[in-house]
Amino acid sequence: MSAQGARSAMVVFLCAVSLSGGQAALPEGPGRTILQSACASCHSLDVVTEKRWSNQRWRDSVNAMIARSAASNKDARLSKDQAAELVSYLAANFGNQERAKGLFEDICSSCHALERVAKRSLSRDEWGTFIKGMISEGNPVNDEEFAILQDYLAEHYGNKETNQ
Repeated sequence: MSAQGARSAMVVFLCAVSLSGGQAALPEGPGRTILQSACASCHSLDVVTEKRWSNQRWRDSVNAMIARSAASNKDARLSKDQAAELVSYLAANFGNQERAKGLFEDICSSCHALERVAKRSLSRDEWGTFIKGMISEGNPVNDEEFAILQDYLAEHYGNKETNQ
């Protein structure tokens, strides 16, 4: 390869690295393009991909970024459908589902058959009230575990119409 060809290859490589933030490729799936365009317009994607947040925390973060973007005239404006798609993508790929499932199985099943819980259809807030009742019965959880359980229960055993 000539010196000119080597320089051209290096420029292409450096551009590719800078465009990707120097990080590994994002998982495929709906929401990936939104993440790349909306989130990367303000910061590197590793800020996003290093997180392991609940659905609710991702939703709160996306909504906060949309509000901040609108206030500063940045490019992260998203429709309601795009925001929902992004939150689903983030929660599926950068969520804490395994921990949530483990907490659910360990804590809830210490007193209840999991089928009993699965029969309920509560909103996120109702699950929060329910969990507080279980805490008063002797199942201590910290604030983070409370939020993880609340999100998990609302997502998997919740009233889909009231959880958003």
